[in-house]
Amino acid sequence: MPDWGSLLDFCAAYYATQLVRCAAFSFLLLGLVMLLRKMLFSRRTFIRGLLWSSFLLIPFLGKLKLFYENKAVVRITGRITHGTMTCLWADRIYMAGILIAAVCIFGKRLRLRKSVAGMEKISLDNMQVRITDMNVTPFTVGLLKPKIVIPKVVWGSYSQDELKAVVQHERTHIRLGHLWFGLAWDILRCLLWVNPLLTICQKQFRADLEDICDRVCIQSIGNYTF
Repeated sequence: MPDWGSLLDFCAAYYATQLVRCAAFSFLLLGLVMLLRKMLFSRRTFIRGLLWSSFLLIPFLGKLKLFYENKAVVRITGRITHGTMTCLWADRIYMAGILIAAVCIFGKRLRLRKSVAGMEKISLDNMQVRITDMNVTPFTVGLLKPKIVIPKVVWGSYSQDELKAVVQHERTHIRLGHLWFGLAWDILRCLLWVNPLLTICQKQFRADLEDICDRVCIQSIGNYTF
């Protein structure tokens, strides 16, 4: 019979080592992204959004050869690697942290989906939208079957044309795949929970997605006009 305890310890040590290395990279990359979007690309909406896509590479950087062949990197990360490979309690803590982060982040997503499922449905522009009493801005939830949610105060005070513009904005988010980008960011936050800056900078990440969506909507209106 296989020794499941030893197998789990090996997997925890292996993945904790890889993810700790990725977390170290994420600090550097996040600093670089924040610097570039502030200093060089403050007016370049689409380039700012493209910078965030570089984080999709982070989960694959833990196995780079430089961790084994570059003397300077080996010297810097050697203690971390040694610790994660020998201190099983640290590996277990790291893996438990991933589980706790996943429960917190995706539990919140599930609660929101259940809340949206019970909201009032109204037809607008040949599409059903949900109306909520929550004090929020319009948003979309759901990956495979997206649902657009509009606050009741917006629904009651906006004209039909303005409401259609809101729906078009949310549809653009869906078309550009921003809901999937948000999912990828949340997964990254779980895997690299030791980097709290990923959560702190989530506001800038979402703001750049909003700017891209606004720009695309404006361009589509311009193209339609002319």
